[in-house]
Amino acid sequence: MSTGYYNEVIRMMQSQQIPTKFIKVDCCFWSRDIGSDRTWTYDKSNIANLFSLLPWLGHAREFTAAVTAPVENDSVTLGEWMRAQGLSTEVDQLGASGTNAGIWLMMSQMSWLLSCRYETVLEYPAKIILDFMTGINMNWRMLVTRTKASALRIYPSVDRLRIALSYGTTLNLGSKVDRVGSSKVINGVEYDAVVIATEASAVNRILEAPHEVFDEVKYEFSTATVHCDPRLMPPARKDWRTLNVAHETANSMSMITVWLNAYYPESHFPEDTFMSWNPLQPPSRVQRDYSFTRVAMSAKTPGNLRRIEKLQGQDGIYYAGSYASYGMGLLEQAAAAGKLAAKKINAEVVVG
Repeated sequence: MSTGYYNEVIRMMQSQQIPTKFIKVDCCFWSRDIGSDRTWTYDKSNIANLFSLLPWLGHAREFTAAVTAPVENDSVTLGEWMRAQGLSTEVDQLGASGTNAGIWLMMSQMSWLLSCRYETVLEYPAKIILDFMTGINMNWRMLVTRTKASALRIYPSVDRLRIALSYGTTLNLGSKVDRVGSSKVINGVEYDAVVIATEASAVNRILEAPHEVFDEVKYEFSTATVHCDPRLMPPARKDWRTLNVAHETANSMSMITVWLNAYYPESHFPEDTFMSWNPLQPPSRVQRDYSFTRVAMSAKTPGNLRRIEKLQGQDGIYYAGSYASYGMGLLEQAAAAGKLAAKKINAEVVVG
């Protein structure tokens, strides 16, 4: 997690005394297009980053000037904002030599980070994307001046957080929950308050009286694979980094391949092991496949959030999830929405 943005998650981990480690992650961006020589690496050495950036200084100045421009309101999409700044939104030209390298890097980064297509990234409110970039100090100057670790990792794995948050709770697994209404009776038990912490697309299957807004929240489907196939890494091993982001014009999304040996050096993998989100070719020697959906924000998001806010607490029912808080739709928004629901229950049910 990048510091400067995941504030609620970090506060939650600190309150639970979850062990963490600061890490400085290097990365490689490259194009898989035939004939393209676009490869850019971000290293743990600032001097190496400076030399890597030199060929693109003109692009860097143009892009940095653009991303500091103000956004008029929260309904302006990233695509609209980019066009207003004179930046290309032609996703099929991202890897072309004439396209600003900053746009290539930003779109590739946002596609894997948000687990969505380039077109969906362009539909995000510009303010959400730019606030995130500002929060993690994502700009060209940072690439050559950052001198300390800036990412935080739960140690040794996220299981430490899961165990801490579930400690002392009673979990009823394998029980169907539906037709939850003002009585707040679930499986014969009456509750003072109910928090529905699912994807928005599941909310109306749980409620007795559905609300249209939850069906309007958009999600995108994607996959991730753990494997030992180096073909999904940069062609030259010298370019391998912890995070490796690939763009291919024929594909509507980028691919990120995490070199797990570098990310978890204490795990001592017997061979090079990788996890690829949105593999741009089927990997061999697959160890495990995962599939999931991720909420996707749009120009409708600010209005939908206001409608959901009005529903919070009605009939003693509250809603939490990454879709229910303003932002990128990441773990930070899920944590913020959960905290807000808990505060409302404390004020309206426990105290009130």
